[in-house]
Amino acid sequence: MSETTTFHAELRLDASDGRVLEGLAVPYGTVSMRGPYPGGERFARGSFKRSVKNQAGRLPKLFRNHDHGQAIGTAVDMRDTDEGLVASWRIADTPAGNAVLQEVREGVLDALSVGFQSVREEAVDGVREIREARLLEVSLTPLPAYEGALVMSLRSAGAPIVAPRPDIDPDLQLRIGQLVW
Repeated sequence: MSETTTFHAELRLDASDGRVLEGLAVPYGTVSMRGPYPGGERFARGSFKRSVKNQAGRLPKLFRNHDHGQAIGTAVDMRDTDEGLVASWRIADTPAGNAVLQEVREGVLDALSVGFQSVREEAVDGVREIREARLLEVSLTPLPAYEGALVMSLRSAGAPIVAPRPDIDPDLQLRIGQLVW
């Protein structure tokens, strides 16, 4: 006679080994002139809210410079805030992931860029305004399309290990729940 016991448990992985990168992937209300639209492009507040809500446990991957041939990380958290799309990624313990971590530490890769599909948009004062978008991926890059789309921290044992960023407003970091260095 066999006996079966069923139980439910929550598994939590400790991601405090210096491999968790946090950043503002898309700042809302910022006009980018790096694109095909003469008046620029911007994301409206809340444009990723539905996309983040509907991820169903499968958050977008992190790539380097939109090279979809090799993911370098997986999202562990993603939030649609008043300031923009904020996320954390766990960087893979691979040669490519290790190289990216070194480039982040040295400030070579310090910006973020998104791959998205526009769901709803309109022209507002000559600017393409994305009202709703489906997030496909996020990439680390040396030059963001949107000013403010930056890496904010690289965490180790609960503390940031990236040098302080004087170019990031400390009040903004507090509002989106990041560490202030």
